[in-house]
Amino acid sequence: MPPDEHGSKEDELVGLHNLPIVDTPWSWMSDHWWTHQDGPCADDEYYFVKCVGHVGVARAPVECKKLHDDFVECAYRLRTVRLQFTYCTVFVLICYS
Repeated sequence: MPPDEHGSKEDELVGLHNLPIVDTPWSWMSDHWWTHQDGPCADDEYYFVKCVGHVGVARAPVECKKLHDDFVECAYRLRTVRLQFTYCTVFVLICYS
């Protein structure tokens, strides 16, 4: 995927091109919008954002990948759904073949 007007390929992977450029009290008011801070994924999101803050946006896709994957799994359950689908498919193939 080539770089576009929003940033590099790594920025798109982590989704950091939407962060505010200037940190002001006005931007703090909207910090909790569109986040998972009140749900069960609050800790995963916190550690991922903290990691990105420490290593920077350029190194985050490599060094924070595990934290990002854990946060995405907590928020969207993609691996769990994929695993359940696999189990259901195997069950159907075994029981009904």
